[in-house]
Amino acid sequence: MPTGHAAAAVTAKSAVGRWLAFVGLGLLGGVVGGILIELSQDFFEFDAPPDGAADTQGILNAEQKALVSAAQSRTDRKNVPLAMGFVGLAVGTALGLAQGLAGDRADDRNRPGVVGASMGPARCSLRDATAGLAAGAVCGAGLGALGGLVAVLVRDQLGGWNTLDQTGQPDPLLVQLHTMAIQLPSWISIAVAMGLAAVAARRGAVGVRIAGLAILAVLFASVVYPTLASLLFQMDDPDGVIPGGSLNRLFWATLNAGLIGLIIGRPGKPAASGPAPSGSQGSA
Repeated sequence: MPTGHAAAAVTAKSAVGRWLAFVGLGLLGGVVGGILIELSQDFFEFDAPPDGAADTQGILNAEQKALVSAAQSRTDRKNVPLAMGFVGLAVGTALGLAQGLAGDRADDRNRPGVVGASMGPARCSLRDATAGLAAGAVCGAGLGALGGLVAVLVRDQLGGWNTLDQTGQPDPLLVQLHTMAIQLPSWISIAVAMGLAAVAARRGAVGVRIAGLAILAVLFASVVYPTLASLLFQMDDPDGVIPGGSLNRLFWATLNAGLIGLIIGRPGKPAASGPAPSGSQGSA
């Protein structure tokens, strides 16, 4: 039927448009988050170097290394949650707004099932958009800060993890596993916040799937980021709770946030069509 085909084309365009909105807002949130990491350093606290932290050649012995490591851990437990809270705030606000504008509300019972952006006509409201934005901001900031603290604790526990190969050179696989282990807590926490934002935007049980898909997105980002960073930012260290280098950090935040938007905003499959109208049946 021409009318049916036209309606399908409209819903498909609507779904793709909202998918692109998720991706665009995710990238925007990542860029703003990366900028906020730089700005948050104005509020960082730093401990004075311990007495005798270095000898005359500037080489640390085992005891001095332990003192410096302890001081670094103390400051990181204050600074990293602050920085990741800002990242979570930016990403959560952007993608929380996308959740509220997605339009696939839990009370729309007669519309096709979706995973991210809906396949049916948009049914969003100012209330949904505001709730999604607010929940994304609050949950993103809170869980991002909590994830940052957990990431520092994980790094401290893995302090003795040897990432060198038998020749004394960094082993790429071991370095990547270490990077994933200490960076994932922050991003998994932000991914969970995306599910909570979906619930706040009245997307019902979709929130659980959104959180799961967001976690898959940051897992994928954690796999590809170290390799990409080593190629694009060879002078910066990607293996940190927060990577080194301003552009590297901006890329890190944008990659994770953009992939979250890409995955959670993807159009789902439309539900199976119902029975044909009675007028079109039985004409043999």
